[in-house]
Amino acid sequence: MNKIELSIPPVPLYQNQIEHFTEEIISTFQIPEQYRHNLQQAIAEASLIAKQHNDPLSSSPIKLTAIRSKEKITIRIKQKEGRFDKIRPPRPLTPANKGGLTGQNFYTLLSLADELSFSQRGAQIILSFFI
Repeated sequence: MNKIELSIPPVPLYQNQIEHFTEEIISTFQIPEQYRHNLQQAIAEASLIAKQHNDPLSSSPIKLTAIRSKEKITIRIKQKEGRFDKIRPPRPLTPANKGGLTGQNFYTLLSLADELSFSQRGAQIILSFFI
């Protein structure tokens, strides 16, 4: 199997489903244990970003897809509604953002994944891990 999918409701964010999704990726794709932390953290952060930027009244699920190729694993986190501003994420250290939703999640993703990109006008985060 080269593809694993998960669909979760936008509110609340189900952390245990994300953990099980990560476990399924690791076991199905036979990923070395050393990648567990970065995979799990990156998937959780990207899912949180999708949840934060989704329409709060929306019942559309957040869709997670993991695809394995020879050299990498690609994780796609897609929301149907809402957009993240990939050009100007919020600055985490400004006084207005202290204690609130910030762009710190984006910076965390940059440090966890080997590649970070966006598609569909910011409605989808794409994380790549070279294995």
